[in-house]
Amino acid sequence: MGISVEGQKCPVCGAYIFDNDDLVFCPECGAPHHRDCYEALGHCAYKDKHGTDEGYDPDKFKENVASPEREQPDSKAEKNCRFCGERLEENEKVCHNCGRPQINARNTPFGPGIAITMDPLGGVAPDEMIEDIPAKEVKDFVAINTQRYLPRFKAMNNKKKGSWNWAAFLVPHVWFFYRKMYFQGVLFTLLTLASSLFLLPLSAVVSTFPREATSSTVMLAKYMAENVAAINGLPIYLALAGGIAEIVIRIIAGFKGDRIYRKAAIADVKRVKAKENESEEPLNLQLAKKGGVNIFAGLIGLFALDFILEWIGALYIVL
Repeated sequence: MGISVEGQKCPVCGAYIFDNDDLVFCPECGAPHHRDCYEALGHCAYKDKHGTDEGYDPDKFKENVASPEREQPDSKAEKNCRFCGERLEENEKVCHNCGRPQINARNTPFGPGIAITMDPLGGVAPDEMIEDIPAKEVKDFVAINTQRYLPRFKAMNNKKKGSWNWAAFLVPHVWFFYRKMYFQGVLFTLLTLASSLFLLPLSAVVSTFPREATSSTVMLAKYMAENVAAINGLPIYLALAGGIAEIVIRIIAGFKGDRIYRKAAIADVKRVKAKENESEEPLNLQLAKKGGVNIFAGLIGLFALDFILEWIGALYIVL
């Protein structure tokens, strides 16, 4: 290659270009592209700007020389991050600097084409502070679905910024257990249990209905509508109160879940860093072990509440 284009970015995917990449140069303006990117787009990324001041100017990069950070590796055991240019070991699948996965665009699981990579930081810079913790350390702690949580955690540096979490809304206690917030998981389990207890009087009434009336939800609703006058009003009112209470609990979890998780994550990261020197493991592994998720705890939270409710319901009817 006569002119080095290393250090420029592919105008399609935005990744850094290196001289040993498989490149295509626009025959009209000379702009370099990754071959896969050019073939996927079907034309030069500057096509609409050819002949204008906003088009690619090859003279601008004629004297371009690769910076020390982006020198070509002199052995097959090393490579560079396609996004930030950091030197990587051959077996590194994720850049230790920017956190982006390293995927060969010509060898994706779905055949040749553009490698679609997901930024685990969700667009947040690795050294950007979330409260007083670098985003890359919060990423190591969160571990799963980081591209969702990191931008929201950063936005919450503004105290008034809110967020909505569907998982926390739909199954509050399960989500808290899954994210290793065990105290909050127990708290929301008890709150959900308390709201469900208001349904017990109505459940006791329903247990006295004919079998055919309880064969389906439709049949049950029809039977209750036809015999509403014979049903004591108190069980219905209690059931309504319990339903409303459960909805309120879910809404609180949905609105506050991300902020509660952010607070817990930052506190745990600080605890791990305070004892960092007590372990021989690198900080990122210590954070990953402390954080991440606990699928087993989530499943226990899911089935334990159902078991407790069934047990209490059966006991209530018998007594």
